[in-house]
Amino acid sequence: MILNNDFRSAVDVLRQLTASQPVSSDAIVPALKIIHKAVQMGSKEQKSELLEKRREIVALNTLIAKKTLQIEENFQIAVPETAFEKMLHTAYLIPCAIVSILIDILLLPAAGILLLAMLAKPKFDPESPKQNGVPILLLHGSGFNESEWAFGRMFLKNDNYGSVFSLNYDKMASNDPTKGIDDYAAEKVREKIQEIKRLTNQDELIIIGHSMGGLIAGDYADKFSKEDGVKVKHIISLASPWQGSPVVDRFLAGPNDPKRYKHMSTDNPYRKELVENTLRAERNGDLKLYNIGSETDFLVPGFSSFITEDPRRQKMFEYLGHYGIIVSIQAWLQVRTWLDSIYKS
Repeated sequence: MILNNDFRSAVDVLRQLTASQPVSSDAIVPALKIIHKAVQMGSKEQKSELLEKRREIVALNTLIAKKTLQIEENFQIAVPETAFEKMLHTAYLIPCAIVSILIDILLLPAAGILLLAMLAKPKFDPESPKQNGVPILLLHGSGFNESEWAFGRMFLKNDNYGSVFSLNYDKMASNDPTKGIDDYAAEKVREKIQEIKRLTNQDELIIIGHSMGGLIAGDYADKFSKEDGVKVKHIISLASPWQGSPVVDRFLAGPNDPKRYKHMSTDNPYRKELVENTLRAERNGDLKLYNIGSETDFLVPGFSSFITEDPRRQKMFEYLGHYGIIVSIQAWLQVRTWLDSIYKS
């Protein structure tokens, strides 16, 4: 949600910038982030007003690209779509959605094999963890286990990266109906992170989470990291329902459904508080969030997977399903790009 007073202040900054009026340098980036977020997830009224200011937003992006404004490289804010552009975009997404659903269906047999792979290889952690480099923890999604990272791990084999760890929340698959996101963060994940800290002698951690795993990462960073003496400065999420899931709302958020799904519903107060706390950490500079999503993800569609307000740390695909995204070369190349930047700094 974008508060109207914040939105009004951001629009005023937009007006001043495009009119070449003086603006405090400290106000520019926060205002641009609000405009960017409002284009994606603002109210109907906010989106309508920004559509009327489309020319100003395009002009502002041009100023940024020409480095007329003192803003870091690649900072480009979203431009509102006209009705005609929306129609063309929707028409384009229809075949993309069909392809993404087909890919997810075709991945089901492979997913079954991976689940069984846990019987042959119950542990994926390195035998001799590196003592240098920030370690990476992989958190899987609901109904699966750590074997879902079999493909992604190939992109994380890099001498400049730290050791890569993973875990299972509930044996073969996360299916305990009494456990929620907060329970997994407080129990299995917290225990695993203490183990990683002991094995690597590192007090910093990068977490990559798929679907529910991204929210678990946010919960741990918010509630337990300081108490454990662990710095979680970077969370990369793939198709995580930060803004909720329409499918969960419709089919999986009833009183008798598993607790973890209730936590992922759009109106759940726990999820809303988690998002507020995680965003506060990012705004305070304690945490950087990176989000990958897909417009054709039938479980977590489009901007439902976004939480960061920084456009440079968002990547949206148009042809990947909820499970296809974790075996996508393009998605993992984006993860690599972010990790290269993280480790370089």
